[in-house]
Amino acid sequence: MRSLLKSLGCEVTIVHSGEAALAAVQSGEAFDAITLDWHMPGMNGAETARGLRSRGFAGRILLITARDVGSEPIELADFDARLAKPVALASLRDTLEAVLAGGDADGYDAGSGSEPALPSLEGARVLLVDDNEFNRQIGQELLELVDIEVRLACDGAEAVELARCDAFDLILMDLQMPVMDGYEAAARIRKDHPALPIIALTAHAMKSEKTRVLAAGMNDLLTKPIDQAGFYKALCRWLRPFVKARPLPGPAPLADAAGTVAPVAPEALDSQNAQPTRAPAGVAASDRAAEQGDTDMFDREAALGRVGGDARMLERFLGLFWTRNGPVRDELGTALASGDVEGARRRAHALKGGAGTVGLVELQGIARRIEVLLDEPGLPGVPAEACTEYELLKSAWQRAESALRQTSEENA
Repeated sequence: MRSLLKSLGCEVTIVHSGEAALAAVQSGEAFDAITLDWHMPGMNGAETARGLRSRGFAGRILLITARDVGSEPIELADFDARLAKPVALASLRDTLEAVLAGGDADGYDAGSGSEPALPSLEGARVLLVDDNEFNRQIGQELLELVDIEVRLACDGAEAVELARCDAFDLILMDLQMPVMDGYEAAARIRKDHPALPIIALTAHAMKSEKTRVLAAGMNDLLTKPIDQAGFYKALCRWLRPFVKARPLPGPAPLADAAGTVAPVAPEALDSQNAQPTRAPAGVAASDRAAEQGDTDMFDREAALGRVGGDARMLERFLGLFWTRNGPVRDELGTALASGDVEGARRRAHALKGGAGTVGLVELQGIARRIEVLLDEPGLPGVPAEACTEYELLKSAWQRAESALRQTSEENA
């Protein structure tokens, strides 16, 4: 393992027991991730992971085991991912990249090809802060799917006021918003609520972004577009006291849950106990579009991965995208025409995130290019290239909407 990790550019510290791992963390040495063998002298992997969480370790914990999870219950609650021996370099790299970026590693159990059951977080109250109506609606639906009570805020200033007047168990905070951004909002909320978990939502997965997020008083970071498995993983981690096993048929996964409360029942987390449910062939318009070879326009597999394989949910989210983001597209054109660089940049950013969520990769790419063009410091006005890209975006929008709506009508 040491040679594999070093080949990936990691700085590696080796210890030979769970007790030694706890001592290393308590000594003040900072780690982004810890890999634990299941069988060790003294404390086993689960006991060590639980000890790390109870001592406040907020980094990622990976379980390395040769055991088949389905053969005997293994307590997975405090782990962010599992890797089976012998560990392959590619699998290790992909898993580390996923968990360190705030996502999940292939539906929690690396290489398992299956996903755990949907949890219930009934009783938890979450404040979702995002200036984009489409993102708020998608986020609210995903939160309510696991029985969370949701309040919505459109910007940081509104979030600060709601946090002052109401009680929440967790805040999901977008970072780029008008009026007051997520950094300032989190810093203000943190003064009044030192223990309230705040998770940042950002399109940037760079280490510098995570450093800035933590410095602003936030606890964790999820990168956009949000995938369902990583989303629920983070919710379970920070809402640990509310997690309840609820083995339902369906595609939505439960990943890990970490903290200081007693662990979730292993059967609720066992990836061998539940299989994702997919809609029958021909139900979703997105299926037809992908089969017709429009993968440069629409990445169905990536989009399905973000909704746990639920084709009907993806179809509904696509419909929401067209409805909610049509006005945003038009506002982008108006802002470009009037020379409003910041207004245009914000709308390009919103379109980029929304398109990425539902797998509209061509639109996502064009919106990203517009955002980059408008993000240059000291622009005297809107670059001509941004206006050219906007014309491409309108054409791509028309093609994608026409193709997906047509197949939807054919399947109706």
